[in-house]
Amino acid sequence: MMTRVVDKSVSQAFETWRGLCDQLAERRRVCDVQSQRWREGAGPWSDCEAARRQYDIVHARMSVAWAHYIVLKHGLNKSEVFDFD
Repeated sequence: MMTRVVDKSVSQAFETWRGLCDQLAERRRVCDVQSQRWREGAGPWSDCEAARRQYDIVHARMSVAWAHYIVLKHGLNKSEVFDFD
């Protein structure tokens, strides 16, 4: 029974990561559009900065989600993951 719970958690972690990949692609598209608007003089630089911040936030969440997936998939514990010695 415990294996099924772990398998489900691994699947959910992977799906979370995949969803964030999609969000990241959308954020990248928004960054490109805002940059193009700014280059054409049709939009302020602050819109580009805001789009880039959102991209960075989603990218960070995606990195954490991937790490969570790997930890669950391989059955690692916190001390194995964060031991930098």
